[in-house]
Amino acid sequence: MSAKVCAASMLVVAGGAVGGVLSAAAMVCAVILAFNFEEVVMQHVNEAVGGGAIKAKGQMKRCMRLRDLTFKERQRLVEEQLKPLVHNIAFQEGVQVHWIPFKQAKRQYKMHCTAACRIQHVSADLLCKLNASALKIGMVAEIGVAGLVAFRPPCGLDDELTRKAKKNNIKVTTLLPGVKVYHSLFPEEFIANVIKEVMAVETEKEDITNATVRDMQRVKRVLGSNPALHYRGNALKRSKIWAQHRAVNMLGVAVTLLYKYTGWCWAIANAQVFVECLPKYMQQLCNSVKVSNHFIFTVYEKASDNIGQHSDKLYLMQHGYGFLVVKGGPGLKDRVFRVMREQEIVMDVRLKPGDAIYMSPCANELYTHGVPETDKDGLSFSIVYRCVDVNGTGGVGDEEYAFKQVQAAKTRARLVAKKAAKREAIAMTEAGSHKRARAD
Repeated sequence: MSAKVCAASMLVVAGGAVGGVLSAAAMVCAVILAFNFEEVVMQHVNEAVGGGAIKAKGQMKRCMRLRDLTFKERQRLVEEQLKPLVHNIAFQEGVQVHWIPFKQAKRQYKMHCTAACRIQHVSADLLCKLNASALKIGMVAEIGVAGLVAFRPPCGLDDELTRKAKKNNIKVTTLLPGVKVYHSLFPEEFIANVIKEVMAVETEKEDITNATVRDMQRVKRVLGSNPALHYRGNALKRSKIWAQHRAVNMLGVAVTLLYKYTGWCWAIANAQVFVECLPKYMQQLCNSVKVSNHFIFTVYEKASDNIGQHSDKLYLMQHGYGFLVVKGGPGLKDRVFRVMREQEIVMDVRLKPGDAIYMSPCANELYTHGVPETDKDGLSFSIVYRCVDVNGTGGVGDEEYAFKQVQAAKTRARLVAKKAAKREAIAMTEAGSHKRARAD
């Protein structure tokens, strides 16, 4: 069986009342029909590029045109392939389908999917039929935010992890639909060697907002006290290392892969390094998950070190992909991986060194995750595996990179001037108050 068919046969259905459902009919369709949605999208885009569809001058304009063209091709396949299949099922079942515009799904519901629709009373049987039809064009159907039915390509990361677990007899626990723990994915001794290398990496003492710091062949661990890592004026309570594989987009442009999490700024990109330049064990850890191309190492040392609750930015990642977190360190026994929905704690997951937790795209939209503070100091670390879309907004060529860095520098200068003016105005007001008080 080909890798494409295997990928198509991986079915994760996440949702409230319906729960996880695996359809035998869908599996049969996946085996027989090896249609790969994203591959067809890229094939159409390739043909358009080859036919001269991208004529904009300049590297940056061509890359931006590519992103727009890729989005339009996805939407065209939805209109031509997916919607007729779904409407046919809805007609047979006697239910109404209301399609949610892409912008509304993204802005109102915070979803990043190929398509989304609202169907009242989605039974398990109906969801199975939707999956069987979606698999015909290399997609899966999930119950997502607000009970909407979301359609995405199957996750290649989930597929790789499933095959790795089966091959190496790794125990897998499904905590929630789309949330899995891979027990001892890596040996504890190996993780201990990784931590030694991470802590041996030289900390970056220079402010990384300075573009001269950029050297993708020099490994740098950036402390939370570095000005570029300040969030809302406060130092981050953790340190980080960013790494990526070398990448080239469809236009042949070498790109820097950027994952812009909350609080991210363009200066952070100056600290990124190529995986091939990492120390031995760190490099092996990154290369162990083949489909990933972007990696963030995070180190926690003090009890107050933490990451607030958040959801990952799926629009920067390869369409349909989730993420994987591997944990390690002696202080891990006092740390938890917290999963919340709205303001309620769903669960606190305690992991052992070498354990990994995976979240599907749908689970990422339904739940937030974070690492809260603890009562004791203790060294622990995590590495997050992601697959950033090299042809999307996460893949930035040198021309756009330089342009964005200049823009970011101007923005920083404006903010500094604004704060200085505010401080001066406050000082003048206080000075005037003191003069009036003396006069009285």
